[in-house]
Amino acid sequence: MSAVYLPKLGASSAWRYAMAFVAVTIVALVRYNLDIRFGSAHPFVLFWPVVMLAALLEGFWMGLFTTTSAAVFAWYLIAPPANSFAVFNTRDVIGLILFVTIGTTMSAVGDLFRRRTQRLQEFEKAVEGVKEIIVVVDRDYRYLIANEAFLKFHGLKTEELIGRRIADVLNPGVFEAVIKHKLDECFSGRIVQFEMSYQYPVRGERRLHISYFPVGGRRKEIDRVACVLHDITDQRESERSLKLFRTLIDQSNDAVEVVDPETLRLLDVNDKACKDLGYSREELLSLSVFDIDPNAREGWETTLRAKLRDTGSLLTETIHRRKDGSTFAVETSLKFVKLDRSYVVAVSRDISERKAGEEALRESEDRYRDLVENSEDLVCTHDLDGKLLSVNAAPARILGYEPAELVKSDAGSDRARVPGDV
Repeated sequence: MSAVYLPKLGASSAWRYAMAFVAVTIVALVRYNLDIRFGSAHPFVLFWPVVMLAALLEGFWMGLFTTTSAAVFAWYLIAPPANSFAVFNTRDVIGLILFVTIGTTMSAVGDLFRRRTQRLQEFEKAVEGVKEIIVVVDRDYRYLIANEAFLKFHGLKTEELIGRRIADVLNPGVFEAVIKHKLDECFSGRIVQFEMSYQYPVRGERRLHISYFPVGGRRKEIDRVACVLHDITDQRESERSLKLFRTLIDQSNDAVEVVDPETLRLLDVNDKACKDLGYSREELLSLSVFDIDPNAREGWETTLRAKLRDTGSLLTETIHRRKDGSTFAVETSLKFVKLDRSYVVAVSRDISERKAGEEALRESEDRYRDLVENSEDLVCTHDLDGKLLSVNAAPARILGYEPAELVKSDAGSDRARVPGDV
């Protein structure tokens, strides 16, 4: 960072004042010896640095204490007559008054500089601890402050950045085409926000959300701009992926519901679920699984919850109830998902037509079985070698066998072959 961090003399206030007094004493003794040896006509000249240093390090009151202590030493040791508080020379009295006045002014100026430096240090410490990219520029478009995130993104060190113009740091043409007029708008007093893509030398192309905030100077004029940059590349990619995923889910031929595993309330549904159940999305999100599945309460509490937590996924068949009260059979795949919290993702498929087809097939098979079993003619199935695979009862009894005896006969025996093959 660009600021200079000033050290503290100590934690104890009394100790700091004692150190200031010792410093003044040392300077006074040095000045006293110089006066004896060389007869210098400037009794206060060596005290100025001590006063300013005290004000810079500890503030106004320390500077004033140092000024007063120095004035007392100068009055007693240096101003004629030496080693006395009596002063007969008007010029020395005026000099003493001027020293106290100037020392007080220096203390105030030093304290002001110290406070400004402290505020700058606090700002720099604050911006160092954030992930956002933060930089401050002046009206000459030069960098004044930059946090570590900014330096890392640009692959620079502090000394390589501070004081340089923006156009010399950014990629060619970016400042003139995008940045300059945005900064000028901010220097006019407005907060400016916009997005742009930028090709970094280290991180490649990133998408940025940039905010410019005007910062006033001593005359309340805007002389600096604080720039806060958010890297939203990953966020935009996530939004794009989520949008694509949402589109795919809404176009799915299966109903998809996201469920809270504790309350079984519906957290999200796709368009197919709304269509199958006859509800709008808003209506479904106000319901729970119990409202659309008449069997859910008993099944979930007794077996499904435990099985799903143990295995992570489960396939089950159940009944769903539409808004109009009608029901239809569904095959539901349940998946336990752990993200920021726990979710259950249910993918349901309407199997009403499949169930109807299976029932029709069973009925057809039953009718065929009745027809075969009650036929007086021989009805059988056999393989290419003539081995019986099935035979109806009536002709088997005519031949003097039970159907099972004919089917279980060895493949090579004459009885295992279809009558009339020989």
